[in-house]
Amino acid sequence: MKDCTFELEFTSHVLANGGQGGNEDKFQRDSDNHIVFQQPWFHSAFTAGISLARIKGVKASDIQVDLTFSAPTETFSRKYGEHNNFRQHEAIMPGTKVKFEAVVADHITEKTLRDVLTKVGKFVGLSPYGFKLGYGKFNVVDVHVGPSDAAI
Repeated sequence: MKDCTFELEFTSHVLANGGQGGNEDKFQRDSDNHIVFQQPWFHSAFTAGISLARIKGVKASDIQVDLTFSAPTETFSRKYGEHNNFRQHEAIMPGTKVKFEAVVADHITEKTLRDVLTKVGKFVGLSPYGFKLGYGKFNVVDVHVGPSDAAI
């Protein structure tokens, strides 16, 4: 396994989908107040990105992301329905840069990870609210994959 980091700049809103009984959906947070994403969100996004990039010999489980990260948030009013209904969401706003830490399998290169992330950012997105509505789209700012710790 190799350590890696990648930085993304969101181009569309990342909306929280968890309600806590109030009027606004909030992100799940850890005891240090970091935002927590769920592994299935990354797994499904990476599965789609690998397929879109037509990369052979790589699977989503080859990329394991630290599920906690820091990002500023604001309240976003999402319009829905035919009657101009609105729902309040805690949101990461477009233009926000977020850095993720991960580990990748030894056969994953910076180019491979960048290619997967580029497809995810352009076509899939990464948002707990869901990608099918266009949320969580991003550009890849930086990707760094460290050396392998595998014994030779």
